[in-house]
Amino acid sequence: MARVLAMQSLAQQYLERIKFEGQPIPDVATASRLQLLHLEHVPFENLDVFHRRGVTVDQATSVQKLLGGRGGWCFELNGSFGWLLGQLGFVVDLVACTVLLGDTAVAGPDHLALILHIEDRRFLVDVGFGDSFTQPLDLDAEEAVSDLNGEYRFVRNGMVALEHRRGKDADWEALYRIDSTPRRIEDFNERSSFLQTEPGLKWTTAPFATRLLRNGRITLLSDRLKMATPMGMTEFPVTPEEWPVLLGQWFSIVDVLERD
Repeated sequence: MARVLAMQSLAQQYLERIKFEGQPIPDVATASRLQLLHLEHVPFENLDVFHRRGVTVDQATSVQKLLGGRGGWCFELNGSFGWLLGQLGFVVDLVACTVLLGDTAVAGPDHLALILHIEDRRFLVDVGFGDSFTQPLDLDAEEAVSDLNGEYRFVRNGMVALEHRRGKDADWEALYRIDSTPRRIEDFNERSSFLQTEPGLKWTTAPFATRLLRNGRITLLSDRLKMATPMGMTEFPVTPEEWPVLLGQWFSIVDVLERD
């Protein structure tokens, strides 16, 4: 009983972290609210990886990190969110994906996403892919779906791939391939370790943080701040002295270790 109460308390703290109000129920509307709020209030960031502090796929550790005001990368964010959804009564699978974006693609699954089972439908959910879709996507939908960030569709050719385009006249871009086989969180440990230690990957070469805004997105890179709004993209140069100030201002993170 004590363990159940502790889990319920953690779940309530998580809901407060993402500013969710009301009584969550395991339906599509609630999942949509939860995903949008998570993207707004929990940043996608690589600070621990960049500083070589080491991160784990352990869900309990990731949840505590988020409750402490931090964000993380896909294994932490989707791992934590999957835990929360399970606590709220959703049937959720952890699934492995292979990123297909240009030069970032590497051999083997390198991304963790979620599949929710609601009634007889399956929905792809992802709060750990940076600038991506903001609502659960019906995995069996044949048509493209409009989202805050453009349009998304699934392409089926042996395996299912998620594609995106910014506007009606833009080209479709493949984001990642989805293996819908349910996984355990421990199954991602090897990839997580590889992405933290393999030379030349973006995770360890420069710090960044990004999160959704109600009217766009804010992204802090190593040398500039990017503000995307319906009016377009604006960039501002950032000095090393300004960097931690902006990190606190826009992401409420105090990065306690000096940047390289």
